[in-house]
This record gives sequence, C-alpha cells and structure tokens, in this order.
Amino acid sequence: MTVKVNYDTETTLVKGYYPDSINYALIPEPFIEIEYDAQVLDKQMCVVDGVYKEKSITLSESISKKLQELDQYHYATEIRQCKINNYFILQLSGEGRSLIQEQISLLTQKIELNLIQEADASFEYFYNGGSIEITLNQLRQIYVAMVDIVNTNYQNYKAETYLIKNLGSVEAVESHDFTVNYLKNQNINL
Repeated sequence: MTVKVNYDTETTLVKGYYPDSINYALIPEPFIEIEYDAQVLDKQMCVVDGVYKEKSITLSESISKKLQELDQYHYATEIRQCKINNYFILQLSGEGRSLIQEQISLLTQKIELNLIQEADASFEYFYNGGSIEITLNQLRQIYVAMVDIVNTNYQNYKAETYLIKNLGSVEAVESHDFTVNYLKNQNINL
C-alpha cells in the first residue's frame, strides 16, 4: 500500500499525506509516492530531489537555537543569585546589588557624620523568617563578590556568543556546552 506525499517546492517541506485510494486529480502537485509504512508523522519531513527524508537543520538555524538557549541560561535563577553563608539569597541583578550599595553608602555616611563608629556599622538582613547581621566590611566584601560574579558571567556570555556564532558545523553547535565556565549557585561566606 502506498501513500502520496504532497510537498512545497520552495521549502521542500511535506504539506500532506494522501491515501492511495484518493483520486490523483484531487491531490495538489507536486507529490511523490512512498510505502505506507515509510511515512514519518512525528518529525518534520521534506522531499529533496524526489527523496522523502527528515528535514535537516541548517547551520544558521542551529546557531540561532543555541543562542536562544544561551540567552535563557544566562538569565536563569541559578546564574542570577547567590547565597550568603549558604542560606540568605541575594539577587545578583540590579535590585540585589542596589540593596547592598545603599547600605554601604548609608553606613559610610553615618560614620562620616560621626553618628556611629565604624566598628558598630552593620546592617540586619532579613530573609525567609531569619536574619543575619552584616558589618560594613562584610557588605563591601559581598558587593565585590557579587560584581565579580556578574562580570565573569557576562564576559562568559559574550565569549560564548562569539564562539557559537563561529562554530563551523551543526554537530559542533549542537554538542557545544556553554554552561561550563559560568559561575552558578555561588555562595559567599562571611
């Protein structure tokens, strides 16, 4: 038993399958005939030079897909946050860094105005029903560590984007692991 396969001449993609019992005149051109058991319905198929086969992905399509995956990964939670003492979570995005910057600035101004002594300069950070007291020096250490993580991951993102765009084969693109150099789930110990 055979099936008629209708396809688009420009894209080569299969448009439809028609059973052998349908009148040829009713089937849009062009079409080829294949054995019924040869039809594949769960993959994108095409007809190239009269041959029915799975549509292969182009290098350009593969690169685009990999770059989308990289973008999604770069903005994923495991990349965009860090823990303090394995418990308190800070966002590495603008909001988390702003909180730390504001506290550093506030405590520094209080010291300069002689409102507090540097030894007493601290911030109580509340998270998930608990709290931790963080000194000014620790806030500075946290801020530097956060910025280092963000900068390292951004540099890695730019390098990976360049590398992916310059891979020479679909196989190389599909097998490339862009996650290896990312700093993820970082912990800053005080």
